[in-house]
Amino acid sequence: MCCLFIDINDFKKLNDTYGHETGDKALIILADTLKTHLRDADIVGRLGGDEFVAVMQVSDKSKISYIMNKISSEYSKALFKEDVCDLSLSIGYSFTNKQKQPFEALLNDADHAMYKNKQAYKLALKVH
Repeated sequence: MCCLFIDINDFKKLNDTYGHETGDKALIILADTLKTHLRDADIVGRLGGDEFVAVMQVSDKSKISYIMNKISSEYSKALFKEDVCDLSLSIGYSFTNKQKQPFEALLNDADHAMYKNKQAYKLALKVH
């Protein structure tokens, strides 16, 4: 079982600069990207704001990086196609092969991993 915690980078700045209509469009594009590029059996939901969660069965942990990269690249392509400014995603994941792992633990671990990725993203912006 894998849990992805997905957050749009600089979403507040997008809303402040281009307005909430553009922000809403970015959220819809992300929801559509997840719906299109994940399987029907995967569970996807919006937690609030610009945070989404996807829960899926993954037989091989090494496939998770591919899935996260695919989501990020397809989101960028869809934003470009819809003429919305380029945004990136911070995605964290948690993985377990235990039969009875509490969902809260999976979600919390994925959230922490996403937060680390977001901090790295912000640090990279400061360096440039």
